[in-house]
Formats: sequence, structure tokens, C-alpha cells
Amino acid sequence: MCIPVYHMRKQAFAYPNTMSPDQEYFDGEVTWDFMDTTDDFYNDELRRMIPRGKKHGEFESKDFIMNFIWMDVDEYIRHQIHALKFDDPADRAFSAAISGMDYDEYLEDPDYDPMTAFVMSSDQDVVDSIVYDITTASAIFPVGILVYLKDGVMSDYQEGRHRSLALHKLGINFIPVWTFQFKGRKKRD
Repeated sequence: MCIPVYHMRKQAFAYPNTMSPDQEYFDGEVTWDFMDTTDDFYNDELRRMIPRGKKHGEFESKDFIMNFIWMDVDEYIRHQIHALKFDDPADRAFSAAISGMDYDEYLEDPDYDPMTAFVMSSDQDVVDSIVYDITTASAIFPVGILVYLKDGVMSDYQEGRHRSLALHKLGINFIPVWTFQFKGRKKRD
């Protein structure tokens, strides 16, 4: 089962080149490190899985199907909102715990907005720090991660929430993302 592909590809965007030790790419606004996800488990999988010489597309091992894509930032945020269950009224207890809201008020709030809850769950000092680093071109950023279970259902594990909110705040339209779909053999704690 393949992971759905969304509004993401533009021919001008670069893709990882495993022939080169330098995986940094400046997209005109942000410098990205294509081989860094901030998660050692997935970084190890990237280094292990990508065959030499293949620049982009789908990569497969016995444990994963992995894709590198450029995704629309708003689409990525919607995926994160869904992964963290902010959009599911049945799972508001989970999102209330993440956002630090009072559970009873959270459940009864008639004006509940998943995006507002998602933003509240994020440390705004971290988002502002990333905005500063992007505007001063003083940092190299890891790419985002979306993880899918073997049945294609999105996992609640994701990486890149603060980066995506910073990009959204700056009006930057695309974020590079590695998607991982488990094939059923390996589990991540």
C-alpha cells in the first residue's frame, strides 16, 4: 500500500542525492538537511535504506516504504493536526493533554478549533526562535516526518510541528518531508 501523495512536487525542487555526502539544500528561503529528521531512529533508517545513486522517489526495505516529498506547509499542518488527534472529538482527551488545556473546558468548548488547539500545544518561543533563524539564514533545518502504520493509517508520531508553524507564520509554502510507512516487521517505541 502506497502513502497518498498530496500537493507537493515542483520540478525545480531538489531531492536527496545519496552519491553526495553534502545533503544540504537552500530552497531560496530555508536551508534544509535532507538526511536529518531530528530522530536518530529514522536518521539511521535513511542512511541504511537509500540505495546509492538513486536521487528521489520511493525507497523500500523489508521494514519500510519511504518517500521524500515537498509538501504544502498547510497540508503538512493538517496531517499533524490529524496525527495528534486535534480534529477528532472522540480523542479530545489526548489533545487536551498535549495542549495543556483544562480537560472539562476543552470538551465543552463550543468554539473549539483544531488549528488553535494545535498552535496552543506548541511552544511559541521555539516557533519564534525558528522564525528568527530562518530570517537571518543562521541555521540548517532538518526535514519533517510523517509516519504511517502498515494499514496506511497515520501514526500519532510526527516530527516538525514547530518548523511547520514557523514556515506558516512566514508565509513559506513548502516543507521537505520524509514519509515512512511500516510494513509490519519493525515497531518503533
